[in-house]
Amino acid sequence: MTTIQEQDSPVRLTDISRELGLSVSTVSRALNDSHEIGEATKRRVQAFALRVNYRPNLIARGLKAMNTRYLAILVPEISNSFFSEIVNGVEHAAIARGYQVLICQTHDSEETELNIIQDLIFRKADGLLLSSNAHQSKVVDTLREMGVKVPVVFFDRVPKDNSCHKVVCDNYQAAFDGTRELIRQGRRKIAHLAGPRGNSITEERIAGYSTALLSAGISVDARLIAHSSFVRQEALKNFRYLEEKHAPDAYFAASERLTFYCYEAIQALAGPRREEIKLVGFTNDPYAHMLKPALGAIIQPAFEMGKQAADLLLNAIARKNKQGEYGFFRLPAILRNL
Repeated sequence: MTTIQEQDSPVRLTDISRELGLSVSTVSRALNDSHEIGEATKRRVQAFALRVNYRPNLIARGLKAMNTRYLAILVPEISNSFFSEIVNGVEHAAIARGYQVLICQTHDSEETELNIIQDLIFRKADGLLLSSNAHQSKVVDTLREMGVKVPVVFFDRVPKDNSCHKVVCDNYQAAFDGTRELIRQGRRKIAHLAGPRGNSITEERIAGYSTALLSAGISVDARLIAHSSFVRQEALKNFRYLEEKHAPDAYFAASERLTFYCYEAIQALAGPRREEIKLVGFTNDPYAHMLKPALGAIIQPAFEMGKQAADLLLNAIARKNKQGEYGFFRLPAILRNL
């Protein structure tokens, strides 16, 4: 007969129960250090469990307790410096409170995002952190249709709906400051490489850009605003169009990827033109300061955003927030000439 030490399958409570001649409930309580079990029995069970390398089934325990002790965060791509800093902030807060973090990438696909959300709900994630794609309202509607009870916190790209938790950067002020810096440098014909239409951050950054121009007595020319997905080829196509048709004296880029695509395109221009153009854009890249020539960088408080989002979510899970009260944080960005 195979002994418990020789078996190939993981050791279970029933195996320990059989070997020690104790009930499964007694073994379980002894392993959980219950006051209902005598100290001698506890020591006997715990020593035996250690000897046979018993590992509790944390998933089963979590499902029974309706708490799996893990959060899931959905981001467009983890390779983006901004989102990797967000994840670091989330993990910092979550691990301190006994939670693990599952990282999921949507690659800006609505279908992928909705499929992941449904799967995470099925797998009983305790809470979700979402930086949704351009159709945030559809995500909210889908969650409502599913009757989802799982707490959700949106960050960065958030719905207009006020009945949800949100953590954002002050996109309007950041765009205003970035555009005003270009104006301070004597630029008047400032093109804006904007993000996808319908995206919350796109709208806020266009508003900040436009207000800065108007405040300086410069009219807003819609022809100088080019919407792009975050695909390189589309962004470069928009840049070439702006160059050929309007020849701006500066560019304001609305995301990290658009900033670097624009920087790349400027450096590919012929001598005099390349030298005269100024660029300000969003980037949290830790190596951006090494670029020559330098750029004006809008640095978002990504780590703090992740930490705030995780704290909001964990408080919601712990039911520390009263029903109907939603947390909202808007954090300032920093403009730095690298």
